Amino acid sequence: MRTRLVESLAARREQLAIESTRSAARQQALLVQELNHRVRNMLGLIKGLVQQTARSATSIDDMTMRLHDRVHALSRAYTRIEKAHWQPTPLADLLLDETGAFSEAGQVTVSGEPLNLEAQAYLSFALVIHELSTNARKYGALSVPQGRLTVHWQVSDTGALELDWCESHGPAVVEPSRQGFGMRVIHQALERQLHGHVSLDFAATGLHARLWSERGFVPLSQRVPKGRRSGPRGRRGQSGADTQPAEAQAAVPAPSTVTPSALVVEDDVVIAMLAETMLQQIGYGAVLTAGTADQALKLLRTRRVDVAVIDINLGDHSSEQVALRLAALGVPTLVTTGYSESDSVPEPLRALQRLCKPYTQGELAGALGRITGASDSPHVHRPPPAR
Repeated sequence: MRTRLVESLAARREQLAIESTRSAARQQALLVQELNHRVRNMLGLIKGLVQQTARSATSIDDMTMRLHDRVHALSRAYTRIEKAHWQPTPLADLLLDETGAFSEAGQVTVSGEPLNLEAQAYLSFALVIHELSTNARKYGALSVPQGRLTVHWQVSDTGALELDWCESHGPAVVEPSRQGFGMRVIHQALERQLHGHVSLDFAATGLHARLWSERGFVPLSQRVPKGRRSGPRGRRGQSGADTQPAEAQAAVPAPSTVTPSALVVEDDVVIAMLAETMLQQIGYGAVLTAGTADQALKLLRTRRVDVAVIDINLGDHSSEQVALRLAALGVPTLVTTGYSESDSVPEPLRALQRLCKPYTQGELAGALGRITGASDSPHVHRPPPAR
């Protein structure tokens, strides 16, 4: 009896050891997969920064300086996030890092209640604050010793983050005659990724920017927002997209114009801008962009597109519902991703053509040609009418 008990215990220990080894191997595989995903997305982001910076640069030296500054801004943001182990990180740290890189002692004052930004929101705000800071250094208050910058943030009574950026005692500023890459980042980063918005007032006394976001932040002082509706805006599915009534889902958008059109669904604003530029150069005259599933579904209720290029992972949700809607409308869809294994893709997206980040314009054109059954030129393809 004693011998059998010893043998049984030994067999059990061996089984537990095998199970532990298998579990560790699965965990390691998931970690490697997630690392590969982040690396591919970062490569796509850097590629977008290079190409978009080159489009607006006036010289090689200008491009080098702008690219250097933008990459370092991202590096500072990632360093903060990594130190916080990808947990919410103080907004004050971001403001001090970015404004400090372009100002002299005593020029900048920041104030606001204790508040942290979630990792993705931190990166979005980093892009916007960096562009505001560089503009202030080149043209605004931080370009002269007597210039001053005051930044204050608060959580409003409705529960939204409000940030005021006020420049003073600098040279007179005027609104730019054209919208370059930096201005597009300022206007689109918060809107696309956080359902926020930015307003810019080019006053004679200095730029006044107002940043607003209803998500992506964690107040450290508890308070009950006033005026916020108690009920949800709609039934929300697992993808994070508002579920629409059956009649809205069945509605057919108006036909697109003669010029072929495309939809880009991508939560990273720089990668989205790069995809938009590539599609325009391929021949798609109208390119719609969305940073969340909600935004994409809203566009699809009123606009008809000829092809769609969608990212799988949209921050805190996937593009699964968007893919299902596009399939119902008969729109050829290309999936872009930083993942390389099909197991990382939600079931409705696995049968779609995939393109790994970072990709070239030629690779994008070739993939679109395959899903439309046409050549690289979009002009020879028109999708079947939606049923």
